[in-house]
Amino acid sequence: MKFEYKMRLLTNIKNAEISEISELLKLNKAGCAKSINGNLSINYSKDAFQRIISNQEITISRLNNKLIGYCLIGKNTNQENLYYQKIKAMEISKMLEIPICEIGYGFQIFIDPSFRGNGIARLLFEKLCSNIENNYSMLLCTINKENRYSKKVHKKIGWEFYQKGDISDYYIYKIT
Repeated sequence: MKFEYKMRLLTNIKNAEISEISELLKLNKAGCAKSINGNLSINYSKDAFQRIISNQEITISRLNNKLIGYCLIGKNTNQENLYYQKIKAMEISKMLEIPICEIGYGFQIFIDPSFRGNGIARLLFEKLCSNIENNYSMLLCTINKENRYSKKVHKKIGWEFYQKGDISDYYIYKIT
């Protein structure tokens, strides 16, 4: 049996629960250790994770009861470091005539590096999209210009390049 297929069968994809916040904080902190080369740049707080979970805007992946990844929308967390994404979302809203409330931003996906390349990101993203399809028609994220791995993963799961930024590029995903 092909390893990727076997990994998909063994992985449990589900909505996150409040009881899993401490594990999410640890994984988020590990992902924020560097902000390029496949790592995160938004460090979410306990309060932010509580809001995200309450809004059902996060999916997680477990393997043998170990949290190995998550996918989320951070729009409703009031994180200061989402300011530029909020401004870009407002610009897109005006330009494409999409209500700002229908644009989700603060998108973040992280898979433990030892489990990458097995299709888990796609499964997490598909589950997240099924959760939010009635709330958003478009998603927005930023990816550090030097983060080739993240760009490759995002494009593979359907994101489109939107615009260059100074440090990061903007990508959009249209929810159908």
